[in-house]
Amino acid sequence: MSVRWARVIWIWLSITMSARWTRIIWILFVLIMMRSVDGTHFRGMLMTYKPAGPEMPHGTMLITYRYAVRGSTDEGTRCDKNTITSRVITGPSGIIECKRGCRGTISNVKFQCTDFSQREDWTQGIKTFQKFFKGPTAEISHRGRNWIALVKGGGEYEIRLFMGIYIRADTGRINSSPTTAVLPIVRLQNGCNHKLSIPVDDVDGDDIRCRWAEFERFECAGVCNSANAIAQLDYMDCSLRISGRLETGFYAAAIMIEDFDDVSSTTPLSSVPVQFLLLVFNSDAGCSSAPTFSTTTRNEGACVGVTQSFVEPITVNTGNARGIITDIDTVSPQGLEKSEVLQRGPVYHLAKGVLHFW
Repeated sequence: MSVRWARVIWIWLSITMSARWTRIIWILFVLIMMRSVDGTHFRGMLMTYKPAGPEMPHGTMLITYRYAVRGSTDEGTRCDKNTITSRVITGPSGIIECKRGCRGTISNVKFQCTDFSQREDWTQGIKTFQKFFKGPTAEISHRGRNWIALVKGGGEYEIRLFMGIYIRADTGRINSSPTTAVLPIVRLQNGCNHKLSIPVDDVDGDDIRCRWAEFERFECAGVCNSANAIAQLDYMDCSLRISGRLETGFYAAAIMIEDFDDVSSTTPLSSVPVQFLLLVFNSDAGCSSAPTFSTTTRNEGACVGVTQSFVEPITVNTGNARGIITDIDTVSPQGLEKSEVLQRGPVYHLAKGVLHFW
């Protein structure tokens, strides 16, 4: 609503109502307008942790989160190449707070933007902050009410990280949680068979398993039964399988990634939350016509050690004579710059992905 119409409403209220009721109704009107503007901004989040290092007091942890938000929410959530290179701190309002083993607010949810999509209207960024915990365990959480409209579930969300911060008997040091990285929106063509592997890594070499987040553990709020309705989760290899004809639209996946001492253990050392969106869409294209990476692009799961500025081309085949690739979305570390997508016949390139160290 424009400022002009807001003024008209204010004048009308002033004429027809007493001053007290005018103020009350005006406050309610403003709150409703704020909710309508900022009511569907959340696109997903994950949190991980590791010990800060031997030079810091025991129990000092480095907590890292990735946060995804609607890019057009307001000026504070927009991101572009200039935002990334200038390292501007952006993001929505909100807090991360202690739930068990600690007290109070420990961080906001601002971040340094690393990736964005104008077509899908999202911004994603990362932040790491330091916090001391007395231990031996702690739980921290971020809550809100602004999921994008979903086919199933929605509204409220909660992201909860469980941390074991005691000295492990097997390694002689504090545990580091598993790490992962997922796009805010994963697109799934309706009627096709899909396997979505969630990338996981653990510096301690622990046994990694995945499970659906649970409402009773305060891990997922309004989306505990959203993607569960259409996807099967393989607990051992952390992958989702989706098939069949489905109702199109967004579903929220709320998953906990856990590490264990060994394959026989039933008590997790940590529980890492990751939440993102599955978008089921209709298409006339065949299921085998999805884009594929070319042979000149590194294999899935490849690990590259980088100690200085690094340039890496990414090449993609459309898989469809009528297909056009407009974006190659990434989940990037801080300092990564991407070129525009270039076309050479049926092949599309990110001519460069340059990683600078800041």
